[in-house]
Amino acid sequence: RRRGEFIHRVLAFIEYLNDGWELGLEKRIREIVQETNIDYPIAEIKKEILDFVYQEEIRPYFVWQPGRIVLREQDFSDSEGNLLRMDRVIVDENRVTVIDYKTGLEKTEEEKYLSQVRNYRKILQNLYPNKKVEGVIAYFDRKEVTKIN
Repeated sequence: RRRGEFIHRVLAFIEYLNDGWELGLEKRIREIVQETNIDYPIAEIKKEILDFVYQEEIRPYFVWQPGRIVLREQDFSDSEGNLLRMDRVIVDENRVTVIDYKTGLEKTEEEKYLSQVRNYRKILQNLYPNKKVEGVIAYFDRKEVTKIN
């Protein structure tokens, strides 16, 4: 669980894969190691993050595009007033994509994850009624992506 929270904090740092971002990545990993007092090997975490964001299915969600807005670790409220923190929300001209990161190799919670992302989509559809809203579950350790349209 601690590792998952650590990975989420590192991924929240990344807005776009622009020039020099990898240098900032290593610095951010060092900062999180110091803040959390968790001694993860910096080079190993950096490699895992790079492998993840450069995957063919994930990379497009980290690339700058004109008019694109990226919200990271953003709180939204549902119709009952519950606050929900979404890992990454990408607002493009005609589309909104919510990405939920999952760590670990188990698939035992997949139905729960699908339900969670469907709920996120519903909230975002209400906020962006004129845009198509998509959901993505990005499995960090399994290097898999599940799209929910």
